[in-house]
Amino acid sequence: MLVLVAFVLAGTAGGWALCARAERAAAATAEHAFDAYNRYIDACNGQPGGEEWDLAVRARETLQRASAQRDAASERGDVVLGAGATTAVVLAVAFYALRWALTGRLRPWWPLRPPRAVTRRRSG
Repeated sequence: MLVLVAFVLAGTAGGWALCARAERAAAATAEHAFDAYNRYIDACNGQPGGEEWDLAVRARETLQRASAQRDAASERGDVVLGAGATTAVVLAVAFYALRWALTGRLRPWWPLRPPRAVTRRRSG
């Protein structure tokens, strides 16, 4: 049971790391596109027309695509974390429900075991 939960948690962490990596890459692309957009707008003094304006339009489109990719990667990461946490909880509940159905005991074996009383005889 613990091995299965560990695999679920490791898979969740790996999936979230991939989504976070994609989010960082898209954020870097968006930042670069934003800088390029501002540079081209400054070069053409905000007047439509000309090569700088066309480059500014392309940079703005790139910024919009990169922002959409960043937001989508962030959303996927949230879904992966939610699904992994839910799966781990469902596995733990299913394990203890099955244990209760088979043995009639609900209390876990080791996490909540009460300490054993130690009695010593006094020799006297």
